[in-house]
Amino acid sequence: MKKEIKQILNTLGITSKYKGYYPTIDAVEMFVNRYGERINLSQELYPQLSHKYNMSCYSIERNIHTITNKAYRSNKKLLGTLLDEELTKCPNNYLFLEAIAFYIWNKNRVGDINIPKSDSSRNNFSIIV
Repeated sequence: MKKEIKQILNTLGITSKYKGYYPTIDAVEMFVNRYGERINLSQELYPQLSHKYNMSCYSIERNIHTITNKAYRSNKKLLGTLLDEELTKCPNNYLFLEAIAFYIWNKNRVGDINIPKSDSSRNNFSIIV
């Protein structure tokens, strides 16, 4: 899964030179593994990543936001495809992480796993990576 996440980030113009690169990969992985659950960024995700990477929660949040902004500036059209909407402003961290996770989850799903109805509009985007 990490390989797929890295491919998507690279396609969005994000490389490992960003401090938030690896925390973002871990964050997306958490979103994929817990797909359908609401993840609280400030009370759950950021503290977990801050412990792992020995950074403050604020630094984790800021670094992921930097990655989100870079993706928005580098490949707005692709990011809009992932989010299934035309972007007029940079998405927040939650939407960014959720969109990548949804793409990976949808791409890798097998059998009779169903996409929740609220996300059914995202079924139609094509392979981007």
